Amino acid sequence: MKLLAVKITLLTSLALMSGLSYAGSVISCSSKSINLDYGNASGYAQACHETPTWQRLGSSWDSEAANTNGDATDSDGVKWRIKQSDGSWSDYSNTATLEQGDTVEFQFSFTRSTTGYAHNYDQLKAWVDWDQDFKFEGRKKGELLTKVTWDKNRDSEGNIDGGGDPNRSLGWIDSTNHSLGYVKNSADTHGFFYQTITIPMDAMIGDTWMRVRVACSESIVNNGGGVLRPKGYLYQGEVEDYLLTIAKKTTITKVSEPSAIALMMAGFLLMVARARKKARVS
Repeated sequence: MKLLAVKITLLTSLALMSGLSYAGSVISCSSKSINLDYGNASGYAQACHETPTWQRLGSSWDSEAANTNGDATDSDGVKWRIKQSDGSWSDYSNTATLEQGDTVEFQFSFTRSTTGYAHNYDQLKAWVDWDQDFKFEGRKKGELLTKVTWDKNRDSEGNIDGGGDPNRSLGWIDSTNHSLGYVKNSADTHGFFYQTITIPMDAMIGDTWMRVRVACSESIVNNGGGVLRPKGYLYQGEVEDYLLTIAKKTTITKVSEPSAIALMMAGFLLMVARARKKARVS
C-alpha cells in the first residue's frame, strides 16, 4: 500500500512538472518593457515580437508602446478571396464577409532575410477562432488554419517542408513580370503561399479573429519551447490579427421549371375544357 502511494505521488509530481514545463515555455508579453509588435485581437491572450529583422508578414512592421486590442488595421500580410457560385473568384480583400460553407483561398505574404544566424527554418502559422471562445487553440477542430515551415538552407530553390498537406502550396511571384518564380535580393526573399479551405458550416455567426505569426527556429526554440503558439513573446518575427465576419449561408430557393409531362397535362386539360364548353353551346 505504501509503495502504491509512492507511485501515485511520483506520477502526480511528473504531471505537475509537465504542466509547469509547458507553461514555462510561454514567455509573457507583459514581462517585456520595450516597444513590441503585438497581436491586436480583443479579449485574447497577447502575442508579441521584438524585431522583424529576419522575418515579417508583408513588407511593413510597426512597433507599439502597448497592446492595442481591437486594432484591425493590419493589411499587408494576408488577403483572401471567395469562390462564387459560377466557379469564378472574387477579388482579393482583407475585409470581405465570409459565409458558412464558402470556399475561401487565403494568400499569405511572407518575407524573410537571406542572411541571419544559424537558425534552420522560418515558420508561419495561422489560427481562426471559429467557435468564438476567445482562444485560438480552442475546442473546435480545425482552428489551426495552416502551418508552413520554410527550410532556411533551401531558400534559393524556394523549397519548403509543407508537411504533406495537398491544399498547401508555395507560389512565388516575380515582381517584374508577375510570373511564377521568386523575388530575392541581397537581404530578403519574399513569396506568397496559398491555403484553400471551406468555412465550417457550424462556424459561429458574427465577428471573430484570425491570428497569423511568423518566426524562425531560433526564437521558436529559445523563447517558445520549440512550438510556435498563438500567444506569448518571441524575439524575432511578426504577429498580425485580422477581423473576420462570418455570415449565415445564403440559400436561394429555386422554382423548378414545369416538366414536359406537366405541360402536356395542362394542354390536355385545356383541350377537354374547350371541348365540353363547345358541346354545351351546341
